[in-house]
Amino acid sequence: MKGFLVVMMGKGMFPTFNQEKLEDKLYFQYGNNDIKQGDIVLLVTSSKCDPQKDLYIKRIIGLPGERIAFENGKVYVINKEHPTPGIILDESDYLSPSVKTFKNPTQNDGLRFEEKLVGQNEYFFMGDNRGGSTDSRICGLGQKEAILGRAFFRVTPEEKRGFVKLPKYNIGNLD
Repeated sequence: MKGFLVVMMGKGMFPTFNQEKLEDKLYFQYGNNDIKQGDIVLLVTSSKCDPQKDLYIKRIIGLPGERIAFENGKVYVINKEHPTPGIILDESDYLSPSVKTFKNPTQNDGLRFEEKLVGQNEYFFMGDNRGGSTDSRICGLGQKEAILGRAFFRVTPEEKRGFVKLPKYNIGNLD
């Protein structure tokens, strides 16, 4: 399996990764095939994100054909198994119950927001630091060809070393 090592920088994936101290190093597997909900990916983003940065490490929240909605601080997934209004995504594997997610990362708005994910080559990505992450809520959808790889193994810090696991979501589209 071919891959590459990445040193985490920034605050977008806190608390999953402590990027401020540069102690998190992840091994990524090359490729963008078989992307699953919950995968942590390295992707090239559009100029709408941040002109100073073009590579982001984020979590895949929405898959092709799904819609993502935010209401009262919760993320809803709308798909074939869970039509409108959708199902609240259980993110308890990596987020504290007190974390709220809104359509705008800097504003606590309770308005419902829906984004249709069109085509087979788009993904909705978000950082785990929901109030401080530049992600699909700002940048728009990520293209499949922009995904360089998927996090496979956490190298450091030593006490957290191990394989990166997919979260256990409450939706039926993980095979």
